[in-house]
Amino acid sequence: MILKVLKFFKLIISKIKHHFLFNKFSKEFPSFQETKDFCNNIIKDSYANKDLNNFRLQRFKLNFENLHTIPQPSYKFLIEVISVYLNHYKTFPKILDLGGGFGDGFLYLRNIFKDTDIAYSVVEQNEVVELSKNIDFKCEFNHKIDFFNSIDLALEKNSYDLLFSSGTLQYLEYPYVILDKFNFTNIKMIGLTRNSFSKNTKYTSQMSYLFSNGAGIVPQNFKNRILVYPHTIIEEEKLYKTLNKFKISFTNSSIEPGIFKDCYSKDISLIKND
Repeated sequence: MILKVLKFFKLIISKIKHHFLFNKFSKEFPSFQETKDFCNNIIKDSYANKDLNNFRLQRFKLNFENLHTIPQPSYKFLIEVISVYLNHYKTFPKILDLGGGFGDGFLYLRNIFKDTDIAYSVVEQNEVVELSKNIDFKCEFNHKIDFFNSIDLALEKNSYDLLFSSGTLQYLEYPYVILDKFNFTNIKMIGLTRNSFSKNTKYTSQMSYLFSNGAGIVPQNFKNRILVYPHTIIEEEKLYKTLNKFKISFTNSSIEPGIFKDCYSKDISLIKND
């Protein structure tokens, strides 16, 4: 009984502490650059932080064999988008994953589509692309994964059918400029999940924790710590206007709530206009 009471109070204290830290580090700014400057004063290099990306790599490698078995809502949505694509185009798409980490999505798909040719490319920051060279993906002859440090380079090297992005748009400085690039490619479908939307574009700092990055068992040689990122809340209507060569295929109400006031999350699938 005493242990249960102690556990309860420990949980309450943890929630109070989180609420305090969230209010301290989550602020709105008039520009992305000002948001970025605020975040860099707390944690150097934000997304490019060396400790963060080493943690992400070690967690990925530690859980490599079982990642495809760990429930991740974003990949359920990816399967939905691929199903619509297959029904419409009758072939398996070549996939470009914007912000795809070390390739969780690739591992997930190749476990389901074992006998299908899978060409999967990930666009990530320089640090992740370099660290990805330390991973042996043990690919079969019909499965291939590539990493690129820019969208332009990925599009120059390959032609893609499907763009997928999970929880990435809000961390880009110029999300609408990047989205516009896909109007002029061969991409036929777009799947966007775990993004922040609002009626207006806003810039906020977002507090998170090191252990919230990745899935599965946490490496023991790391201590959980606070992270603070610059965050762009996307204007949903502006997103549709930017992707003017596409129309809505289907949408889902996200199971994840909006992080900030007047902000919401939503899954969006778009298909190229006929």
